[in-house]
Amino acid sequence: MAIGHTFTCDLCGAEAGRVGVHAPGEAVTDRDGDEIEPLMSRFDIDRADRARLMVTSGVGDVSFAEFDVKGVLRALGAADVGNSRVARALYAIDSELVPFWCPRCPGSYCSRHWETWDLFDDGFFDEKRGRCPKGHERKLID
Repeated sequence: MAIGHTFTCDLCGAEAGRVGVHAPGEAVTDRDGDEIEPLMSRFDIDRADRARLMVTSGVGDVSFAEFDVKGVLRALGAADVGNSRVARALYAIDSELVPFWCPRCPGSYCSRHWETWDLFDDGFFDEKRGRCPKGHERKLID
């Protein structure tokens, strides 16, 4: 069973994002069946010997096969003291672990409250950027 945390939007209470650590060999659930499903299923099989980190949010989903497992688990262990503390600890490890969180507010926001756009370099995706409802801009996903 994955260890994780669900973050709620500070403005409306909807789900802003989820962060979950899956043990080696554990099936990854909650795939949405989009066009990358076959690719991600293959990723899960290829990386079955490792823990995996899944970040799911309306602003973007990210999977990690290499990450600071102990640091992430320690950060997730702070869940009883609030979303902001967990998000801040995850952000300190890697900003892509909480693309729904603004470190300047600090606040978690659902996709309805983020303004997002993609940047391309020579026709290829480079990064996703966003602006929180308070006007702070940051890189969300690289």
